[in-house]
Amino acid sequence: NIEKVKDWFSGKGEKFLERELVNAHGKILRPDRIMIIDDQVSVIDYKTGLMNEKNLKKYSRQVKEYMEALGAMGYTMVEGYIISMDEEYLISI
Repeated sequence: NIEKVKDWFSGKGEKFLERELVNAHGKILRPDRIMIIDDQVSVIDYKTGLMNEKNLKKYSRQVKEYMEALGAMGYTMVEGYIISMDEEYLISI
C-alpha cells in the first residue's frame, strides 16, 4: 500500500480535493480526495481521533457511499481508503 500512497502524492493522474458528488438519491457527498490514475479511481478519506470499531464502521459506510456514487458515474475500477491521521495507518475498504 505504500507504493499506492506514494502515487497519490506524486503528481500522477488527476486529483480532486473535496469535490462534491451527488448519489442516486440526491445526497451530496464530499470525499477528501479522489485520485484517478489510468483507469483506477481511489477515493480517500482522512480521519483523526480514535479509530475504534464503531467509528471504523461509520467511516467505512461513508467511503462505500463515495465508491457507489463513483461507480454510478461509470467508473468501474474504484477503491476506497481511510487514512487515520492520528494513528498513521491506511485502511482499505
